Amino acid sequence: MHWRIIISILISIANISAYIAIGGSPSSPWDRDATFDPTTGWPTRDFGMVLSTAAIGMGGTYLLNAQGNAQVTVYGGSSAGRIANKMYNASTNTLSASLIIPQGATQIMLSFINTSGPGLQNISVLQPGYDLTSKSNITNLMLTHLSRFSIIRFMDWTSRNTNLEVNWNETTPLNWLQYTPSKRNPCKIIPFIANQLNSNVDIWINIPYGATDDYVLNVVQLMLNQLNPTINIYVEFSNELWNFIFAQATTNLKAANDSVLNQDDLLRLAYDNTDQCVNPTIIIQGSDYFNKLYGPPSTFLHDIAIAPDFDLSQYKTCIQTFLLERGWSQRVPVDVHAVYAAWYGLAVHDYEGGLDTAAGCEGCSLSAKINATRDNRMINLCVSFLNGWYRYGFQPLNWWVTGAAQITTYGSWNLLEDMRQETLMDTTAMFNSSSPVAQLLRPSSKLKAIDQIRQRNTAVFQPTPSFQFNINQTIVPSIVTLRLRNIRNGYSIRRFDVVSTTTHSI
Repeated sequence: MHWRIIISILISIANISAYIAIGGSPSSPWDRDATFDPTTGWPTRDFGMVLSTAAIGMGGTYLLNAQGNAQVTVYGGSSAGRIANKMYNASTNTLSASLIIPQGATQIMLSFINTSGPGLQNISVLQPGYDLTSKSNITNLMLTHLSRFSIIRFMDWTSRNTNLEVNWNETTPLNWLQYTPSKRNPCKIIPFIANQLNSNVDIWINIPYGATDDYVLNVVQLMLNQLNPTINIYVEFSNELWNFIFAQATTNLKAANDSVLNQDDLLRLAYDNTDQCVNPTIIIQGSDYFNKLYGPPSTFLHDIAIAPDFDLSQYKTCIQTFLLERGWSQRVPVDVHAVYAAWYGLAVHDYEGGLDTAAGCEGCSLSAKINATRDNRMINLCVSFLNGWYRYGFQPLNWWVTGAAQITTYGSWNLLEDMRQETLMDTTAMFNSSSPVAQLLRPSSKLKAIDQIRQRNTAVFQPTPSFQFNINQTIVPSIVTLRLRNIRNGYSIRRFDVVSTTTHSI
């Protein structure tokens, strides 16, 4: 699953879509008018803090702690919340207080005035049910949710499309107060997250397109020294090098393939004597390049990665693109990737995919998009989509995005609207019956579809005797369309193999 999160893990807010920013004035916490110590990053005078926006059901008692003293209020007046049990310990110079947020709240913002010190440091805000012993941990809900997946791609979490890091000393320190622009979530936290998951979940990391060799080696050493050795690592150079809305496409147009090769050499050097599996990923266009200049791509790469979505425009036709019954042809993009991968001996991964309610219909009714996303019939659509993907024999599909976010006219990409839709642990104590959370499907339609796919029983049959015929192609690789008819109900053709010999056997 592709994971996007823009909230510091030290600030344990229930909804993953929450946004934390210490950067505003007390009167307008969002206005970025605060001043900071350039060494520590903490505010040097009175300031405002945005903890959560565009959320639902934020009511509860949150625990605030900080080093220093200040007068604290919940921005927005008494209807937005209040401060209770405020205490200041002069001997330790520490502040503690409870934030009482009413049911139905959709945001949390705080104002700090008359700050001492100057300013405050070591600020933490913990969601209901957690105390200071947990302030450096990930919430149980987040761990439970992420543990349901087999692989997590951290591309957006590390902001690889906008992250301009080149040297390792430019990465965000772990003890920095917040991981919001211009700082980013550091990749140093990835092992911390992965090692705590309740099941063995592989990770997919992205190397910044401008990273030096030293940067890459530091990433390697980090993963080698801190990551559970049973976890496999998939490595991708940047993201969507073909997509010119991102700077890396222009910068890396000519050097992309060679750069990935060099990154892989560094990774193989560091992991040569370990059992951990490192799987570099590159877009399909590089396959021919590698084959001509360096030899079989499978020597250097593990897979090709694509981004399948199904959208609102003729959704039945869109989903049928992923069904094998449609046949294999050059006109079907998924088939092209399948053929290239089979020819070069590469796996096929999805780096991001899922339901797209924005493409071709950004101006469509928002309420209709919300209702469609929440409708139980969405389960069958997602199941058909996923069945089509997996029947090709492809690797796990990384759903864009696995966390929670508000549905907008620009899409309903996330699996959840609220993290409390997760049902692998009891979340009912995290909201009351009148909360908007209680009106949401638990789990969501998309998550139900994924559960159905993961829990399905697949019968395995003995292979039929092979048959052979000649394929006389003057250009390779090329597309050869085979239409195989299943003449007996209850059985299906699951795969075929192309053997590169004088006579190609299938």
